[in-house]
Amino acid sequence: MTQCVEWSVKRQQPYRDLNRMLVDAAMGQYYPRFLGAAPETMINLMWMTHRAISRFLYMRTPRGLVNTSVPQWKIFAEDAEIALNRSLQESNVGRVLSDVIDQALYSVGALFMSADYVGTPEGMKQVLVTESVPFPDLVWDAGARRMEDSDYLGRVIDVKLVDVREHPLFDPEERTKVEAEHGGRGDAENRANFHRPSESIRRDLYESARLYQVFDRPSGRLYVWPVDQPDVKLSDAVWNGPKHGPLRLLHFGAPPGHPFPVSPMMNYYRMARAANLLLVKAFQQEQAAKGLMLYTSAAKEDAQEVVDSVDLNSVLQEHGSVRWAHIGGAAPGTVSMAELGRRLFSYAVGNLDQLMGLSVQAPTASQERMLSEATGASMKDMGHTVFNFIKPVVEDMYWFNIRDGETVSSLSRPMGRTGLNYSVSWTPEKRRMIERMQAEIDVEPYSYTPRTPEGRLADYLGAVQIIGQFAPMMAAQGITMDVEAIVRTIAKYRDLPELYDTLILNQDPERLAALFGPRSGKEPMRAMGNTGPRRYIRESRSDGAAEGVELLRMMGQRGNQTTEAA
Repeated sequence: MTQCVEWSVKRQQPYRDLNRMLVDAAMGQYYPRFLGAAPETMINLMWMTHRAISRFLYMRTPRGLVNTSVPQWKIFAEDAEIALNRSLQESNVGRVLSDVIDQALYSVGALFMSADYVGTPEGMKQVLVTESVPFPDLVWDAGARRMEDSDYLGRVIDVKLVDVREHPLFDPEERTKVEAEHGGRGDAENRANFHRPSESIRRDLYESARLYQVFDRPSGRLYVWPVDQPDVKLSDAVWNGPKHGPLRLLHFGAPPGHPFPVSPMMNYYRMARAANLLLVKAFQQEQAAKGLMLYTSAAKEDAQEVVDSVDLNSVLQEHGSVRWAHIGGAAPGTVSMAELGRRLFSYAVGNLDQLMGLSVQAPTASQERMLSEATGASMKDMGHTVFNFIKPVVEDMYWFNIRDGETVSSLSRPMGRTGLNYSVSWTPEKRRMIERMQAEIDVEPYSYTPRTPEGRLADYLGAVQIIGQFAPMMAAQGITMDVEAIVRTIAKYRDLPELYDTLILNQDPERLAALFGPRSGKEPMRAMGNTGPRRYIRESRSDGAAEGVELLRMMGQRGNQTTEAA
């Protein structure tokens, strides 16, 4: 195993160099560096693209769903769903997923997940450990046809030497043989944080060791040994987690027959570099331009008078031989090519101007929505890839949660829409019973993507317009649209409580007469034809409960108008 890992690490060095080049380009010109010179960057298109795509693909912690087709198991599925989402929040997997997706834009993103137990006054409690593995620290089988099919998959970790010596899961005799690392093979070029010097103050304060942590899939075992001491086996344990191992990989597709993927930034790098070189050249040409005065010997005195005069001063000219000449400047071809390069880069990314909000706004809201949808369509494939990665991660969280045989806690279940909660037990016995349930684990698709109030309101109004086209058929079936609900939703998403306050919810004739006059609501509406008067009467009777509920709802919403839509 140790020899195979060493061979794979050497074979994978070109991929690490590529990742370093792409990340270095995204840092721009003025990011502090300890190694090498920074490239000249007029506009950091790489970082702008990184932020636009990352924001489009992922924004916050996903919400897991637990579904079952057996009605009797529904209440247990709800408990499992509450526990799953609590684990998602407590494990900080939201930030870790963001790091994994960011890394996948440059090479391959990797997520490490394992379970640990800590002692509490109530007993042992399971804690899920989730970490993002930097690509330079990722180890995979270089001979595999696909990275996901690697026989061994692991990572390199830095551990304080004192923690290695006291680790309860490491072999007591072997852990005393581990030596501290002081530079050497751990040079900065092969490190995840390659811009940090290999000898930092942290290494002066705490001696540390670099360890391989590799999962062997055929045997289902997890091995740990020092990078520089392959003969010291610190751990050889059976993996009791999901079958695929502690690591999951994310990338956006590889060429046929090749294990390493083609990252999005790999496609954008050349165009971004060309656009920046042309922009730098155009600005240098313009900065080198000069304004010179050309004159003859006969007009020397006139030329000197022009040079000595202040701005907006008049100078008598009798002959016409004194004139200003502009020498140099940005070449028109360079400027046009720089603009063409920027436009081609925006096109290759998928309308970067629209993604970053830098383009001119469309004349109407409908056109703006169409442009946004067209921009998002170019990234739907990447969005599907991210969803197919997040869903198995949530399934692994559910796997660890259900198979936890130690933790005893309680869950807070909501009581309908009353806003009240009550506690239910969450014990190992209950989890063992739920484990036998045939449940389907899913992820709410819009739970981790950006859903702003403006976007939700645009989709809502678009749906209302579509439904409004069926008004005649709805009226024939006795269906009407609740205008109050429409105005309430607009007021909520636009943060305009005054808009909702303009509605008159009390339709009592006496109240209307007091507001609009003594004859308001008392006379029937006259028809426009000669068919005579028509009278439309609609009578509703209530026991008063609905009015009380409506009053409570209004009071609650007016006190929380600024709450953002979930």
